Amino acid sequence: MDDTNYVRDKLIHGEAFFFAGSGICYESNLPSARTILKHSANVFLPTSVSEQEKDDTCTRIQPEVFYESIIGMTQKYDCLDMWRSLYKPEQEKHGLQCEPNLAHLFIAKYSQKYNVPIITTNFDCLFEQACDTLGIEYRVLLPDDSPPDIDSNVDTLSICKVHGSIQNMEGEYSPYTLWTTMTQITKVNTKWIEYLNALMQKKHMCFVGYSGKDIDIFPYIHEFSKEMEVKNILWINRFDRGHSDVASKACGATRACLRPTELFKDIAHELGLQPAQNNQTTNEPVAVENFLYFLEKSLANKRLLTDDEKELFHAVLLAKLGHYSAAHKHVTEIESRKSLQFSRHSNRHLLVLSCARLSHEISRYESCERYARQALTMLKSKDPYEINTFIQASCLVSEANRMSIPYDMYFKQPKTISESFHVFCVVAHFILTMITSKTRMLY
Repeated sequence: MDDTNYVRDKLIHGEAFFFAGSGICYESNLPSARTILKHSANVFLPTSVSEQEKDDTCTRIQPEVFYESIIGMTQKYDCLDMWRSLYKPEQEKHGLQCEPNLAHLFIAKYSQKYNVPIITTNFDCLFEQACDTLGIEYRVLLPDDSPPDIDSNVDTLSICKVHGSIQNMEGEYSPYTLWTTMTQITKVNTKWIEYLNALMQKKHMCFVGYSGKDIDIFPYIHEFSKEMEVKNILWINRFDRGHSDVASKACGATRACLRPTELFKDIAHELGLQPAQNNQTTNEPVAVENFLYFLEKSLANKRLLTDDEKELFHAVLLAKLGHYSAAHKHVTEIESRKSLQFSRHSNRHLLVLSCARLSHEISRYESCERYARQALTMLKSKDPYEINTFIQASCLVSEANRMSIPYDMYFKQPKTISESFHVFCVVAHFILTMITSKTRMLY
């Protein structure tokens, strides 16, 4: 339901703080996260994958799953180089001007005026650039930093980048300050979650340019929205479809069905903010595309994966999307080849482990055990010892043995001495695996 006047009133009286997503950056000519993901897929997926399948994969895959998988296979953060497209010095080298738009300028000025922080999941630095344009003193807080004091009256504006930033505190491009993996975003960041809850009790959270797709923050906000102490959520979104529409309804948000810049332009004068005089210039779409293709080509030239590893990566993504049979077919076909070109031994381990895991997923338990034991054999001559592969392979052997017990309720069924001995061996293997794994981890 559209209630623009209500949202407008809360903003005019300074009763809100902003939570900004990447949607506010499109008017600044920045590529979307999905566009960056698609160009990354062009580099790391094999040429045999059709454009339609690439599009489908990039639409369905959680980006953090994609990037965690590729970081694991390359063991290099160079694989994130497509994110350089958000870094201002890189843009300027290619003659692009991606300046903060009215939304960035308004939110920065509003947040300074009412002494509230800016919360954003964006990696780019357009809020920092907006503050520089407006002469606002600010500080950037990253996920590992402590949140600002909620009752602080300092003049410094806090830009809270809860998913990290494209540049470090020295202003240099840094992939290490990006939260792009499932390991990072599934770790409960308690201090920031509690901080957001406390803010929501003082002010109305106002979402702008935000989809609600993230799995580390919005689920908590959704739960907080049901609490009596929390003020109702405001959501600025023109469109009555898409994920943000579903998310806004899920948390009972009050909607303003306008573009953020439309609403901000309307109320900026009443607030005495006048932030709209930015020097943004529009880049030709072809110039932005050429920039992205340049980064794509540069990344491809680093040859972080061999052709065989690209096929394995494709199979890994298929498995992540739940296409177990297709993924199993891919990995077993790769594994059966007489010669493979892999850039690192860990990817050979990943191939055999994938064969084992996917055999288990499609109920081929004998194959699962065979591949898992093969992985353990491969590790014997390796130094340093790969504890992660060891634990996974050992557990898969135990699990394959467990599935060989013929009855769901086996311990309540009559059984022969040989069957009892088989159950004993399976249980013993589980216990041995647990003890051995813990010992290896301690070592």
